[in-house]
Parts: sequence; C-alpha cells; structure tokens
Amino acid sequence: PNSKQIKSNLGTIYLRMEEYEKAKNIFYELSGQYPSEELYFFNLARAHFGLDEYQRAIENYEKALKIKPVYHEVFINLGIIYTKLGDTTKSLNYYKKAIAITPKESTVYYNMAILYGKLNRSGEALDAYQRAIVEKPDYPEAYYNMARLYSRNGNENKSEQFYLKAIQLNPEYTNAYNNLAFLYEKKNNFLQCIDVLKKGIEKTHDLKLINR
Repeated sequence: PNSKQIKSNLGTIYLRMEEYEKAKNIFYELSGQYPSEELYFFNLARAHFGLDEYQRAIENYEKALKIKPVYHEVFINLGIIYTKLGDTTKSLNYYKKAIAITPKESTVYYNMAILYGKLNRSGEALDAYQRAIVEKPDYPEAYYNMARLYSRNGNENKSEQFYLKAIQLNPEYTNAYNNLAFLYEKKNNFLQCIDVLKKGIEKTHDLKLINR
C-alpha cells in the first residue's frame, strides 16, 4: 500500500480506539492533500463527532456528499447529529434518505425509533422498531426498547413478552432483567420478580432494581 493508504489505515485504527484528536489530525491532512476522496472527509467528520464538534462534523459530511451524493452512512450519521442538536425534522429527513438507499438497514429504523420515542410518537416508534427486527431478528436492543414503550403505554403483557425476548437474545442484558423484575413487582408477582432477579444475578453478577 502507498503512503496515503497507510496513513488512512492508521487514522481508522485511531477512530476505533476513540483517539479522536489523533484521527482528526491524520484525516485533516489527507483531506487537504486529496480533496476528491470522500472517505477522508467522512472519517474526518467521524473524528469531529467523537470530539463533540458537531458543526465541524456536519461541514465535513457535507463535503463528502458533494463528492458522493448517494452516501447512506453519511445520511445516517447526519441523522444522529441532528438528533443530538435537537433538530428532529432534519434528523428524520436524513434517516428517510438513508432508507431510500438501503431499505434493509436495521440501524436506520432503530435510530428513527429512538427519535420517535423522544417525540412521544409511540406508534411510529413501535413500527420502526418492528421494521428493525424484521431486518435483524436478533436485535436485543430493539426488543428491549419496544418493551419499555409497551410498558409506558400500559401494555404489560407485550412489555413482558419483549423483555423476555431481549433476555433470550442477550442473557447478560442487565437492564432487561431489572425492568422485567420491576414489571412483575408492580403486578405483585413477587415470586416471578425474585426468579428473574436470581436469574439475572446468575448471568450478570451485577444486578439491582432500577427505574423506580
């Protein structure tokens, strides 16, 4: 590999190590030297995001889009940034653009569901989580968040069903054990509550009741 590939590989490793300042310096240099390479702007944006420099991240994602207008990873990441900035309209628009390109990408539906949940649009959140599960059946976080939504909406049977599924997929899912135990406690099913907590302790060795 040539020098730019070696530098790019090093920058990518720094991103994975969450050494964002080091990654930023590498991809800033590469993007200046090779302004037609969208990947360098993409990774520079990722480094800025890791440093909570959201506006700079947006600027570099937009530069990547000018080079490669159909770039679903950029659309997803812009959706995440605008969610953090509180601009839900832009966030949803970018998620929808990503779905138009890759309609089977489970992560997009999951992120949309989280956003809908924050907006108290429970029906749309549940639909989005369900679609995420269709595309990725072994998605414990999606089942867990659906369980929380059903619990919030008063549907305890559905909530129980999805907590159990989350635990089945991830037997060390501490929060799922906690919330399921709390659900049983609310229903005065103390034996089931105790049983869930004991199973959770056995699997995770780190359990205590939360969400009170």
